Amino acid sequence: MKRLSTLLVSTLCVFIALAQAPANDSCQDAIALTLTTTYQTTTFKLSGATSDETGCRQAEDVWFKFEMPANGAVEIETDRYQLNHDVLGRLYTGTCGSLTPYSCTQNCNNNATYSCSKYLVVRDTSLAGDSVFLRFSKFYSFTSGDSAKVMIRNIPTSELRDNDVWTDATLLPVNSTLQVDTFTLDYAIAESAGSCRDDEDIWFKFEVPVNGIFEITADRISTYSDVMLQLFTDTSGALDQYECDSTCGFINGSNTCSEYIFVNDASIAGDTVFVRAAQFYDHQNGGTFSLGVRSVQDAEVPTNDVCSDAIALNVNSTLVLDTFDLTFAKPEAGGTCRDDEDIWFKMEVPANGVFEIVTDRVNIYSNVMIQVFTGTCGSLNQYGCDSVCGYRNITNTCSDYTFINDTSIAGDTIYLRAAQFYDSRYGGPFSIGIRHVQTSELPTNDICDDAIALNTNSTWVLDTFDLSYAIPETGGSCRDDEDVWFKFEVPSNGAFEIQTQRVNIYSDVIMQLFTGTCGSLVQYTCDSTCGFENATNTCSKYIFVNDTSLAGDTLFVRAAQFYDSRYGGPFSIAVKEVPSAALPVNDICSDAILLTPGALDTFDLSYAIPESGGSCRDDEDVWFKFEVPANGAFKVQSERVNIYSNVVLQLFSGSCGSLVQYNCDSTCNIYNVGNSCNTQFLVRDTSLAGDTVYLRAAQFYDSQDGGTFSLILEFPTDPELPDNDKCKNAALLTATLGNCVIDTFNNMNTTYSIVPTNTCGAYYGGDVWFKFEMPSSDDAFVEMSQVGTTSSNYRITAFSGGCDALVEEICNSSGSYPDLSIRSLGLAGDTVLVHVYKDYNNVTGDTFGICVKDTVLPSLRAEVGHYEKNTVCDILSVNGWFDLVDSSGNLVMSIDPGGSYLGRTCFGVNIQDSAADLRTALDTFSNTAYLSPRNFYIDPSYDNSATVRLYFKERELKIWRDSLSARGIGVGSTLQEFYEDSMRISKMDGASLTNILGGNPVQINPTVMKIRDSIIMAEFTVTSFSNFAPLFNPGNAPTPVPVDWLEFTGRKRGENNELNWATASELNCSHFEIERSTDGKSFRVVGIEEGNGTTNSISRYRFTDENPSNLKLFYRLRQIDYNGESSYSNVITIQPEAELIISPNPFKQNIEVSVEKQEIIRVELIDMFGRIVFEEAVNDTKTAIKVRSELDHGVYTLRVVLENSVVEKRVIKE
Repeated sequence: MKRLSTLLVSTLCVFIALAQAPANDSCQDAIALTLTTTYQTTTFKLSGATSDETGCRQAEDVWFKFEMPANGAVEIETDRYQLNHDVLGRLYTGTCGSLTPYSCTQNCNNNATYSCSKYLVVRDTSLAGDSVFLRFSKFYSFTSGDSAKVMIRNIPTSELRDNDVWTDATLLPVNSTLQVDTFTLDYAIAESAGSCRDDEDIWFKFEVPVNGIFEITADRISTYSDVMLQLFTDTSGALDQYECDSTCGFINGSNTCSEYIFVNDASIAGDTVFVRAAQFYDHQNGGTFSLGVRSVQDAEVPTNDVCSDAIALNVNSTLVLDTFDLTFAKPEAGGTCRDDEDIWFKMEVPANGVFEIVTDRVNIYSNVMIQVFTGTCGSLNQYGCDSVCGYRNITNTCSDYTFINDTSIAGDTIYLRAAQFYDSRYGGPFSIGIRHVQTSELPTNDICDDAIALNTNSTWVLDTFDLSYAIPETGGSCRDDEDVWFKFEVPSNGAFEIQTQRVNIYSDVIMQLFTGTCGSLVQYTCDSTCGFENATNTCSKYIFVNDTSLAGDTLFVRAAQFYDSRYGGPFSIAVKEVPSAALPVNDICSDAILLTPGALDTFDLSYAIPESGGSCRDDEDVWFKFEVPANGAFKVQSERVNIYSNVVLQLFSGSCGSLVQYNCDSTCNIYNVGNSCNTQFLVRDTSLAGDTVYLRAAQFYDSQDGGTFSLILEFPTDPELPDNDKCKNAALLTATLGNCVIDTFNNMNTTYSIVPTNTCGAYYGGDVWFKFEMPSSDDAFVEMSQVGTTSSNYRITAFSGGCDALVEEICNSSGSYPDLSIRSLGLAGDTVLVHVYKDYNNVTGDTFGICVKDTVLPSLRAEVGHYEKNTVCDILSVNGWFDLVDSSGNLVMSIDPGGSYLGRTCFGVNIQDSAADLRTALDTFSNTAYLSPRNFYIDPSYDNSATVRLYFKERELKIWRDSLSARGIGVGSTLQEFYEDSMRISKMDGASLTNILGGNPVQINPTVMKIRDSIIMAEFTVTSFSNFAPLFNPGNAPTPVPVDWLEFTGRKRGENNELNWATASELNCSHFEIERSTDGKSFRVVGIEEGNGTTNSISRYRFTDENPSNLKLFYRLRQIDYNGESSYSNVITIQPEAELIISPNPFKQNIEVSVEKQEIIRVELIDMFGRIVFEEAVNDTKTAIKVRSELDHGVYTLRVVLENSVVEKRVIKE
């Protein structure tokens, strides 16, 4: 455990403050309020109050009463003095002891329609002259109260709404042009159980024009004053809602529960109808809006609004677009595609049955969907619609574009319904046209029987064809879209490749290969993924086949449109014969090439046949074999030669035809050294000695070009494999008291372990295992140290649960030989497994020292009246607990930087005799606070976040408590209650203690517990140390925040960004929204993680942002409560992966390294055994490396240490 010396810099103190119950803590003691027509403000405190009821917010409450004015109209508002100090008011009638809540819906929110809110409006003449009671309670149910204020007034009758009920509806004029008047919802009473928005509302009425056609328009004037309109008819004195579908949404022309309503109904012409205008957003201020009614003239209504009035469209040989308008069209009820405004057209189908219908919007929201019908109005039949109703979907006649080729309807009259795509108050103008497609424009090879014969050439000879106006193949297994057909003869060796290329941006095609004859085709090996660049699949834009059984046969090729588009588009296609000489000689296991140890050879996967059913990558593969040496140790490593030629290696024992896969965890990932389904692996297994094993090299990336790769086999002659190579053979360590006893181990030539992905990352195999029994103190420290002159970077992780069910507890990746503090995790008596591996291990390892000690806390400093400071300060950084002790070795406090850099940190402690000297101070609420006998001081160089633990002796707290009790101060019934319920932490304004704690101390609620027989610990998290103090304050400590943030960190892991955060406690925490930004200003949500509700335990979370852009990215967390309240974390940044340029590679002796926008600190060249064979300090953005000429040929790792990261690349020395 690291130890630090002391120095006094910034002030920390501890105190107790007690508060008396408010005078109006009960209904019987309610304070009388006087009402006038202007606001009367009264300040009150909830500190020390009790809770009187369980209904709406069971928390501290106080009581008031007042007499209801003659007009029964009252406005009540409360306001907080500090964040999270909101209070809710609730109104009661009756008398104390028999109170009745006044119309409370129990929502208990900031909502003007409820009388359980921080804002209340009451308008009830039945209460005039009555005494009513007002209860104010804490909104957040925490342990202590706050100061707040109430403002109350009698609302003058002149400010009340005259049209608050429908019988008092305001008459609106109906004009031929829209004329609006301004209204307000302020002090309106909510309509109980309104079907659309139970919020403040007022009423209007008007007479429907003689043609029954009108529009009602509302618009907000102030922020949040949007209103929803509902239309009602009057039937014998009772209102009937008119055609509302209850969606209550904006800009919905087909719904009369909107801010815009359009009606065309001659049956209500001349009737008086009523309009309810209700507040859309729940808000204490109703707000101002405008409203008007306009009579729509018959001439404005589309003439083709129903099928029987369909407009006849001309069918032209060239596309001629005419413009029409959906404005004021009536929606078609029950339309299968878009129940929105629609109009009708009709046309006569050309003699060849081939035509296209094209629409185009005129303004941004005037897109339309076309539906085609046969039959006659009244008995229409929808033609070929799959109800997708999407854009640019040529296979569907419910789209903005339709193409039909059907001779069965030639000469028929068909009907077209054009419906609004977007719900909008404005139907909007659009254009439509019909073009007769000539037979000469149709593809000649639209069906299999008309397939065009392609030549099979020895080189690529591309011919161009077109999918425009092709008919989709119904039921095609890959892309039910436009398709055309081809055929060709298979070469005599059965090896060929087919390739397509697009000509314009949307003309990509997918090919399918068939044997047989038209009418009885058999699809040839298609796995239905239908993807690009997938050489193993004949449903792709590239196909390779090597099958002698097909030699001389005629095969058929279906080329189908990949993207749904109204334009099929041109594309090119060609078939090329692959000569036998170009095929790999080791394409199958029985032809495996014998590898020579130590030789770096190059091979090619081009034209290899995929291994069917391969457990790792069903892609092009070739085979190798070799005999295992007597010691059972061998290493195989591959390296790509071109950009997409990465290969994954699989190892097999047995013989061809009965192979057994060896030690593969099926992750099939590259750069994961320890796994034999990888680019490289190391095996040490004497049971294989003398056996011939087989190696399958498979293409990692699906690509039409298999590509070139290099392969090397080596037989290591290093020392024996460590006994603790596997978890089940973990080396036993003993947790010792006092000094840590270092034992020496190594991870030389160790193999891969299948372990859960840990938070330290960078695991590429080469690991060793340890175990120890966690001491009864539940506090252990694992210490690593360097052995010898060569330094290596290690990572260390502690697991519980056993080898078969590993559960990560904690890990550390900071420093070359990281330590691990395992403290207070509830593992006392359990076996803890420790996993040690090198950072980005390259198979071979190194020697290191390790030990475990029981970190029983040192004795606590106990001198009274003694203050010590010391000029010796230490550096605090990374993870793990640092025990801060004085010059005599007595413990003062512990700090965990949690990955932050605090720099040179100094601290101190001052201990007083509380029995003799009881010190007091005033907090910001003028309450007396009692200072603790132990004061702390901390001053780091950098104000970053950290977790702090302060320690007290139980005896000194007992003396302090007894001293307070002797002075008549209430201290709780037990000592445990005294320190667990009373301890608080406060940040102070001054660097030294005064009789006033400061103008605005920030108070924190720590976790306090007994951790030893006589030691009490207070743990809390801070984001800044300057002018900061812990204190005891039960009466006026702030209520706990919904989330007590512990840490929030992020780092780049491969292509992804990994975020980790932790909370010390949570209150009603629903979830976290993860937000990302590229500029630190505009954030968007990229993920959601569920919270843990209410808990006082530490909660840890992890989120992976997959494949973000390689830019500097900003992240923050938004924590959201169940009631919608939210708070934000601090903002962190993750730097982009440095763009490293290395040239040449492979190299002979010189190699240049450069990077943009960062400085290179150091470069290292590491051989395959993990040894650093070259290193150099750089401190520049580029450097030239000149290595020794005698350096062995082979593969090396070039490690480049940058300002903010470490980048490693594989290089090859020729």
